[in-house]
Amino acid sequence: MNGMFYGSIVMTAQMKERSPENVTNRALYIKEIIKSHLKRTLIKQNSCQAGSYFVRSKNLNP
Repeated sequence: MNGMFYGSIVMTAQMKERSPENVTNRALYIKEIIKSHLKRTLIKQNSCQAGSYFVRSKNLNP
């Protein structure tokens, strides 16, 4: 349901991984992506519901 949302996070994290950073920094970076996504969609729910909303809105507006 929310594979597209988390897939984009993983891809971004892998791009970031090329720079010399440890796992903790990468986890914080992913957390920031989730927080910024929640702010953009103006949803005050958990990341699973926001992720499914993101996929639905992307399917409606290609």
